[in-house]
Amino acid sequence: MRRCPRFLTLVLALVTVSMAVRAETVTGTAAFQQHEALPPTAVFEARVEDISRVGAAAEVIGSARIENPGSPPIAFQIEVDPGKIDARRRYVVRAMITLDGKLVLTTDRAYPVLTHGHGREVAVLLRAAGAPRPSLVGAAQGSPLGALPATFAGDLPCADCVALRYRLNLFPDGSFFLSTLHEGRSTEPAYDIGAWALSSDRRTLVLQGGREAPLRFRIVDAGTLRLLDQDGRDIESKLNYALARQPQFAPMEPRLTMRGLYRREGKAGVFTECLTRQRWSVAPTGANAALERETDKARREPDDELLVSLEGQVRSAPKAEGKAQ
Repeated sequence: MRRCPRFLTLVLALVTVSMAVRAETVTGTAAFQQHEALPPTAVFEARVEDISRVGAAAEVIGSARIENPGSPPIAFQIEVDPGKIDARRRYVVRAMITLDGKLVLTTDRAYPVLTHGHGREVAVLLRAAGAPRPSLVGAAQGSPLGALPATFAGDLPCADCVALRYRLNLFPDGSFFLSTLHEGRSTEPAYDIGAWALSSDRRTLVLQGGREAPLRFRIVDAGTLRLLDQDGRDIESKLNYALARQPQFAPMEPRLTMRGLYRREGKAGVFTECLTRQRWSVAPTGANAALERETDKARREPDDELLVSLEGQVRSAPKAEGKAQ
């Protein structure tokens, strides 16, 4: 059974809240539940729409189109005429992916931007439109990675330390947690989180996180991943570049700077991290009070969802007495 992280504990009181009333460019990332790279004939489209008029069709005020967008997350920019933005109106982003002219993935909700406390950055999630096409099915069935979640680990060569210790957790929703430790040089690992995808031939695992370039691993089999170079080619060496599947899934509690959407639900806060799209409750700590004070300055309405940057640690929720987890 998957052990999902449930609580996000903040370790730094400083946060930044992004909001804008007028903007020329809306930027964002799009992820989807299927985890393979898209076929070359796929087309991604995103639109900024004015939904202010009740009962009337939404007005498109800006759009972006990307042919052959590749693996998720897909980065996009939408140019918007500032003259079309009115602080009193409401604007949202919707997106879709077509394959050979047919709709295969689409957003099933609208993502607010620009006004009423919302910024000009957004992270959207696309879901299958109707029955999923076989070419877009990822880890759900017959994945070369085997059953998930899973932990892969190994000590890889390091030029200035004893070994570079990798520990990689892959989740069935297409997200990952990664820790790397310079053995003999550091006692604290560095963390990265993000989304994973399979190449179109299902032989390469691609990790897209906070690094400038994605990490790529060749899938030797369900129990072995081999690190590839930046061009996606095998590293010619007799040294070990393999991560081995561990007998049991080992939960990880990454601590790092994150960006995501924060909103208050009742007395608790909820944070949806942009890269993984995982959704976590925010633990009631002193740092959470600081986050609430900062976001209160930007909210126009109590249920506004705001883009925030923060430093935090993902911790598994303690098992409630008498309840299964």
